[in-house]
Amino acid sequence: MKLIDLPHGTHAKLDGYRRHVRAVKLAEGVLAAVFGLVLSYLLVFVLDRIWDTPIALRALMLLVGSLGFGVFFPLKCHRWVWKTRRMEQVARLLKHAFPRLGDQLLGIVELAQSESEQNRSQTLIRAAMAQVDESIRDRDFSDAVPNARHRSWAWAAGIPLALTVLVFAIVPAAGGNALMRWIWPWGDTERFTFAQIEGLPDQLVVPMAEAFDVHARLAAETRWSPQTGTAQYGSQAKLTAKLTENVYQFQLPPQQETGTMVVSVGDVKHSIEIRPTRRPELRDIQATVTLPSYLGYSSDLISDVRGGVISLVKGSTAGFRASATRELQSAELDGEAQTVDGPAVVTAPVAVLASGVKRLTWRDRLGLTSREPFVLTVNAKDDEAPAVFCDSLSQNHILLSTDVLTFDIRAEDDFGLKRVGLEWVGVADPLRNAQPAKGEKLVFGGDHEMKEIVGRATFSPEREGLKPRTIQLRAFVEDFKPDRERSYSATFIVHVLSPAEHAIWLTEQLAKWIRQADGVYEREMQLHDRNLELRKLTAQEIDRAENRQRIEQQAAAERANAARLGALTHIGQQLVEQATRNDQFNVATLETWAEMLQKLKDISGKRMPSVADLLKNSARAPGQVPSSQNSTPTVPSPKVGNIRDSKPGQAGPTKPSEPGKPIPQIIDVESGSNDPKQPNDAKKEPSKSGAGGLTLPKTDVLGGGPDQKGGPEAPCPAQDALEQAVEEQIDLLAEFEKVREELQKILDNLESSTFVKRLKAASRRQIEIANDMNKILGSSFGRTASDLPEVDRKISSKVVIREDAQSENVYTIQEDLEAYFNRKQQGKFKTVLNEMQETQVASKLKEIGTVAVENRKGKSIVMAEFWADHLDRWAEQLVGPG
Repeated sequence: MKLIDLPHGTHAKLDGYRRHVRAVKLAEGVLAAVFGLVLSYLLVFVLDRIWDTPIALRALMLLVGSLGFGVFFPLKCHRWVWKTRRMEQVARLLKHAFPRLGDQLLGIVELAQSESEQNRSQTLIRAAMAQVDESIRDRDFSDAVPNARHRSWAWAAGIPLALTVLVFAIVPAAGGNALMRWIWPWGDTERFTFAQIEGLPDQLVVPMAEAFDVHARLAAETRWSPQTGTAQYGSQAKLTAKLTENVYQFQLPPQQETGTMVVSVGDVKHSIEIRPTRRPELRDIQATVTLPSYLGYSSDLISDVRGGVISLVKGSTAGFRASATRELQSAELDGEAQTVDGPAVVTAPVAVLASGVKRLTWRDRLGLTSREPFVLTVNAKDDEAPAVFCDSLSQNHILLSTDVLTFDIRAEDDFGLKRVGLEWVGVADPLRNAQPAKGEKLVFGGDHEMKEIVGRATFSPEREGLKPRTIQLRAFVEDFKPDRERSYSATFIVHVLSPAEHAIWLTEQLAKWIRQADGVYEREMQLHDRNLELRKLTAQEIDRAENRQRIEQQAAAERANAARLGALTHIGQQLVEQATRNDQFNVATLETWAEMLQKLKDISGKRMPSVADLLKNSARAPGQVPSSQNSTPTVPSPKVGNIRDSKPGQAGPTKPSEPGKPIPQIIDVESGSNDPKQPNDAKKEPSKSGAGGLTLPKTDVLGGGPDQKGGPEAPCPAQDALEQAVEEQIDLLAEFEKVREELQKILDNLESSTFVKRLKAASRRQIEIANDMNKILGSSFGRTASDLPEVDRKISSKVVIREDAQSENVYTIQEDLEAYFNRKQQGKFKTVLNEMQETQVASKLKEIGTVAVENRKGKSIVMAEFWADHLDRWAEQLVGPG
């Protein structure tokens, strides 16, 4: 059976509707695709006016703009062409605009296509189709297109197209440039700009952390000359510069990190990689110095001059070598080009004749220069004189003629030492050194390059042939500079003494020392008297603040006096050391002297500080302790001896307890008629000797006497400590007094022997004067005083001065002898004193000088020898037999 088709009118109506929908929807797709393409082009054009659009962004915009034709238009075709190829699809589409009519059309289309339905009743089908065909015959389906936007898309595409045409009409160069960059984004077409700049590099090295300038110049072919330009470094604030003589000058702040700076002038932008780099600095700079020939140096000196100052001896030549942190391009010294070797600068040698300033500048291969020139100050100086010092040598030194003086010498020079030695000259003294002598000795030899000599020097009067006298000793040093005089150390006075003179000097020092020790003793007696006053105070009075302060002051004064005695003891030990080098002191005297010093050392180091500590403890100890607190049981101490108590019930000696370690006692207990006291009857007063020593044996009577009324007085720790301090002070004062007596005996013995030495010395000096006059006796014999040769007159004049000094010396001996006799009352001293006073020896010695000036040399010689014999005889009388 033949199927019934749709009516011709209905089929034509649906087919017309389908063509209209396809036209509208395809037009929408084409217009949308055109809109996308033109818009992406315009975006590239606009972005190129703002910046140099990156390749990736241009490619992305081209891709997005092409999506309309490449993706969305094919989808449109699939939706509106492929999916509307059958009539039932068109009917369903029409159903959106006309739901009822659309259902009817869909129904007859399905009837026309369904064989099963047509087998039932074709008449009914034809009637239904005719009815539907009649209903749509006059219908217009042109407005039934779903969501028709073709007009909107026409406007959307037309506006960008109009803008594009306008761009090509107004700025065809810019439009064409943007079109090429849009169509071929990965090409090398440069962005077109109306403003053109030149002189900007792609990379710029600038000093780190320093402000710098960037200059942008307008090119000659520029079509736009903006009045201002901007520059931005990284994310920092933008900088604006005005156009001045076709140049934009940007002043950038200091930078420390590498970044990109974008310069914008109009529509042109230029990116510069900024590399902040440290300026080339000098790592080191050294001077190679050639010294003058007379200094004798075997090689040049290398000196580091990074400090910018160098001192050179005049006549030297110096060349400089500096090393920088990077390779250098050029360098100049005082405006003159110098040799560059990689990072190093080598200057030509410069003669040093006067002081001056050198300026060194440099530029590295990156184009950076030094921030400022390296200024080198050259100080031209003279060759300084050497210096010499004597260490560990006192300004005034006593030296026994048989001893060797040892001390340290230190000599230094800026270049080299030639030799170091000692020089001495006698100090004129009519008594001891009428004819001063001179001398010198070499101590160390030097070398051209020996700048310092440190060593030990010795000076022996015997080895140098010096007689006992006072000399001025000093060290000298010489360097290698021609015609330079010696340099000297400080001058030291050395008193060279004979053993006899040394003994006399030590006796005088001992007398001074004993007087100082007596002062310490007197001070200790004063402190003791004050302590006795303090001991009389009651416990309540000691508790007063002012009395405790007095005790504190006593403790401090005691410690100060101990320190004073300790210092004196040290001085006394030095005197003993001096005496041990002199054989004129007998061993017994030295032993006694040393023993007394040891006792004084014990007093000052232990006993006086102990008294001070006890006084301090007394000042800080609590006052009177209540009797209720004084009930601490005592630990019985071990006892030995006889206990003659026959009463029963008494225990034997108590075994001492181990922890307390009580002090053993020796006792003798006698029986008596008194009842033995029980332990609780009375408290035994603690021994004042303390727990630190043994006591003398004692005898106790059993039971003791009757108890005192009122019980024992409560103990006072402050009083106990004060009492113990007074007792110890009494003991040390007694010991101190014994030492004083022994020392005074030593001094008396030494003073006695001193008179012998002094008289012997005076006798020898008279013999020396007689010998000196005997030397000129032949040349002056028979002449008057006015006819004497100049040399003889000088000798005679010196004799007058020497005899005046001898007269004063002998008179001093006579006065000291009288004072000593008044103190000792020994007969031999009285005998000698009477003879000196009767003979008027002091005035007679002066006459010798007067006779010598009158050229009566023979008589003066006889007189000098006469008094020499008398002085020697008096010395022997003081020695006595044995």
